[in-house]
Amino acid sequence: MDARKGEEIMSTNITAVANVDNAPPKARRFEPNVGPVVLEPLWVRTVLITIALLFLTAFLIVPLVAVFISPPSSIRTRFPPSS
Repeated sequence: MDARKGEEIMSTNITAVANVDNAPPKARRFEPNVGPVVLEPLWVRTVLITIALLFLTAFLIVPLVAVFISPPSSIRTRFPPSS
């Protein structure tokens, strides 16, 4: 009985019945692929790595060097520091 309303609490007993005939097959043991890990030829990997390094050099290293090196003396005389 529910103390608040005076009604019975509905209870259900649910039992699961497995149909063994239609059950999926047991999982097989995982066996990793024993083939080669890298499928591309060496020349393809070399070209891609070279392109990536050139990209990093052009867009990261060259601007960093341009910011952090001191300007040549010809630029310093043409544009003297303001202080």
